[in-house]
Amino acid sequence: MPKLKPSPTELKNREVLKVITGNMAGEGIDHKGLCKIAGFCETTYRKRMRHPETFTLLELRRISTGLKFSDEEKAMIV
Repeated sequence: MPKLKPSPTELKNREVLKVITGNMAGEGIDHKGLCKIAGFCETTYRKRMRHPETFTLLELRRISTGLKFSDEEKAMIV
């Protein structure tokens, strides 16, 4: 069966995860640290990472501040 081209939503989700995980590595923050920054439990973390479109605006603001996103990265996740 041929592979299907990823949808625009899937491509955007991949960008969001790339920015978050890249900055987590750059800042030396693990998933527990990100949970503390964003203010959610580890179960919610796993759900958000499987379905990035479910991040709330408040969570993304906290994450972008805690992980020190650049202006370009902030624009990428919007």
